[in-house]
Amino acid sequence: TGRATVLAQQQLLLARLGGSAADREAKLALQLRVIDATITGKGWESVPPEIRRQADSEWFRTWLLFDPAVAIKKLDQPLLILHGSLDREMPASYGDRLEQFALARKKAPPAATRKVLVPGVNHLFLSAKTGEPDEYDALPTQTISPDVVAAIVDWLNLKRK
Repeated sequence: TGRATVLAQQQLLLARLGGSAADREAKLALQLRVIDATITGKGWESVPPEIRRQADSEWFRTWLLFDPAVAIKKLDQPLLILHGSLDREMPASYGDRLEQFALARKKAPPAATRKVLVPGVNHLFLSAKTGEPDEYDALPTQTISPDVVAAIVDWLNLKRK
């Protein structure tokens, strides 16, 4: 879910940044308060105003409540799942979970699902060295990797056969 993804991303970021266990726990507790306040509209008084300005939005609320298992279950059309091998924002296991949801669909045969793990590509589908978000602005190209485009074209060509 969006909620679980935000929490996992926060934990990954905190682990990369280091700091004391107490500091990481305090920041994770704040993230949980932000999530709860965003979803319920209550509890904002325990959240710093600058964080509320960033989080108190319909877009973020919708993202937190999003459940891909529910959405995918309703799909009957072919589904392509693309994931960068260097994606540090969404672990590759998330792509595996999406594939499991897609393969479990009753309205679509297993052949209607294809998952591609694109090597050397980050969360933005850009060729990268580390995949870390702080590398994004320093990448020599801001163009989607040709390998990503090729995976999409291959999938589209398969669907026409």
